[in-house]
Amino acid sequence: MKRLQGIPSIKIILIALVGLSILFWGTTPIAAQIHPGMGRVISDERDFLIHMIPHHEEAISAAAVLAENTERAPLRDFAHLIIETQSAEIELMESYLDTWYPDADRDVSYTPMMRELEGLAGEDLERAFLEDMIVHHMEAVMMSQRLLGRRLAQNEEVAALAVRIRDNQRTEISTMRDWLFRWYSSAPMMGRRDGSMMMWNGWSGWFMPLMVVGLIAVLALIVLAVWLLVKALSSSPGSGSPAPGSVTPRERLDMRYARGDISREEYLAAKEDLKS
Repeated sequence: MKRLQGIPSIKIILIALVGLSILFWGTTPIAAQIHPGMGRVISDERDFLIHMIPHHEEAISAAAVLAENTERAPLRDFAHLIIETQSAEIELMESYLDTWYPDADRDVSYTPMMRELEGLAGEDLERAFLEDMIVHHMEAVMMSQRLLGRRLAQNEEVAALAVRIRDNQRTEISTMRDWLFRWYSSAPMMGRRDGSMMMWNGWSGWFMPLMVVGLIAVLALIVLAVWLLVKALSSSPGSGSPAPGSVTPRERLDMRYARGDISREEYLAAKEDLKS
């Protein structure tokens, strides 16, 4: 393919379009799904057990802080339920590891998913706990579903535990989202350990509409990029209309005649052919 005229300009435009796409997606909820600790890869049931234990331990620690400091009875009862339920599940998981994987290395690198709750009080504590625990529960649900969906569980007991974790924590996510809206008139927020916040609205609210808008915007950028490329190709040499600075057939004929490559008769005949 011959070199396109104006290629540097096209490259600049395409780079700008890519930059705009990245900027747009970086400010929409789909980017907010990316969170430290999210999306752990589970390769087998041993990995599931080893990673779920510290995940539960973090939830228990956060629930203990809430139970000691909240004035809301439903939240205090909920915190005690988390401590009781997940402590029992940790004991089960440790017993499974002792029985089936006694030589497994349990020292894993765990990335905390929740903010430091010590020092918070009242509504700040309650909202931070609910916002972070929703995301924390979502990771447990996804880990459990991966184990079940990919049929990685080798023992029925582990599969049953994953079903229980998935179903219980799905229900608790719904409860926590309801409390956030009812008590604080707010959608869940995705908290980070550095204190920054990103909006998270679960599976409803503004998330889906904004995601659709984002997809449409990216598709529009792709269509525009293709249009610009086609336009550049259509103005390239040999595409019908000569690009600026290119040599036309008439000019090429004149040059051949000027150099003496063809006779006057051949020149005049060729010129008539070009006119027709």
